[in-house]
Amino acid sequence: MNQRTKVACLIPEKLIWEGTTRLLSQYNQLITINSEPSHMSLNDLIQSGVDVVVADFTGPLLSDLPDLNAISLCSKLKGINPRIKVIACADKVRIESVNSFFDAGGTAFVSRKSSHTELVKSINQSLLNVRYVCPIIGEDTRNLIRFINGVDPLLKPVYHMFTPAETNVLVHISQGYSTKQIAAMLNLSEKTIETHRKHLFDKSGVKNVAELIAFAFSKKLLFKYNVS
Repeated sequence: MNQRTKVACLIPEKLIWEGTTRLLSQYNQLITINSEPSHMSLNDLIQSGVDVVVADFTGPLLSDLPDLNAISLCSKLKGINPRIKVIACADKVRIESVNSFFDAGGTAFVSRKSSHTELVKSINQSLLNVRYVCPIIGEDTRNLIRFINGVDPLLKPVYHMFTPAETNVLVHISQGYSTKQIAAMLNLSEKTIETHRKHLFDKSGVKNVAELIAFAFSKKLLFKYNVS
């Protein structure tokens, strides 16, 4: 008989903690620890024999360490019991922070908008010592597969995909301007604009302007600009 995996949910909001714990307890391969984080110390967590910790990214996480977040929790567990897997969850997070979490020893990162099946998938991948990033957070990166496979040491934010000059041209393209018009507006040669356009198409892997604009919006590259 396979050994069941013991999971602790360190989520400060009681309603979310209760819901997550109850959903995970429905899976036969999982055993959930029913002690609320506000009543649990770091020593309690270690003594429970936990295999996987699902932690709110910012905290607070434990009763005796009110300033503890998921990154510092990873660092502490790494020195005490490195076999324990830590999965972080968050609503909005910078990719640089996700990198810091993995660098500290984290094994998976999921959005709080993810389903419980996504969370279970992250648990299973963590137990296999495979990095996992949910699609919601992964869509803000441009090298997710390479990172998951261990080829790239860090996730690269999608907003670094294009240079400032390329992004400037992209904004003008999205507003319907032609190459000739953009060149005049930016005081550049048409050849330079064409070069930027080629780089935009090559980097995003699209074939036409419509696909380029759709790609840019899907990756949130144009949201901070005033696009008509």
